[in-house]
Amino acid sequence: MSEQKPVFHNQLSKNFIILVGLIIGGWFLYYSFAPSAHIVQLAGLKEDGIFEGNGFRIRPPLGWAIGNAEALRVAAIFINPVEDRSKEKIFRSNISVVSEPVEQGLDEYVRTNKEILERSAKSYRSTEYQKTTVNGRAGYTIGGVFSQDGEQLRNRQLIVVAGGIAYIVTGTALDAAWSKYVKQINATLASFDL
Repeated sequence: MSEQKPVFHNQLSKNFIILVGLIIGGWFLYYSFAPSAHIVQLAGLKEDGIFEGNGFRIRPPLGWAIGNAEALRVAAIFINPVEDRSKEKIFRSNISVVSEPVEQGLDEYVRTNKEILERSAKSYRSTEYQKTTVNGRAGYTIGGVFSQDGEQLRNRQLIVVAGGIAYIVTGTALDAAWSKYVKQINATLASFDL
């Protein structure tokens, strides 16, 4: 029995790191990296505006740039060219896709990670948690509001598990600017397909 506990704990730790990284990753996207070094202008989009790679297809918002996913350790990232200001800081809304191998099914994966996130991220407040279907695949939409460096951020995540891989598509924006981008974020999440 004791041999299985560390494996389970390691999987939970890995999942927790990915979810927390997605939530706060958007905040550090602008501050930790020079945007010009990590934005590739629309290269990689097909003629119909679809991004295809890493086992999935997705339609990012029109005009959003494709970021350097490898440098940011994500499967794909799309960055809003518009900078939003809050206090003295600048933030670019973004949508990222992360994938990881999993042994759990969808329900268990999402439930476990949501519980860990809510226990560990003190400022995180869940705003939504519901089953959904996207392009014929079962998934979950979860979202929340959280504070980072005194700024309020909001995100919405689509989580799909297929073929032993979890795909987490996350849209993040300043909470104050959420209403400006929620339709674009929702449309992109709804376009996700394998």
